[in-house]
Amino acid sequence: MSNPFEYVPPSEEDIEVMRTISAKLADLYEFVQVGVPRSSERTLGIRKLQEARMWLNAALVLNHDVEEAA
Repeated sequence: MSNPFEYVPPSEEDIEVMRTISAKLADLYEFVQVGVPRSSERTLGIRKLQEARMWLNAALVLNHDVEEAA
């Protein structure tokens, strides 16, 4: 990718994987909400779930050329 700030739209397949990632992380989020006491550490853990979703989604759309080259 020549421009790291270029918008790369997800494919239909990417969107389905993104939905699955979101659903699985939402399940974990719900578990954390119920099973872990409120604290700054819990908040940080939830933020890391959000961060994980962001990076996994980026990995899907930004690395198609890597898969094709492999």
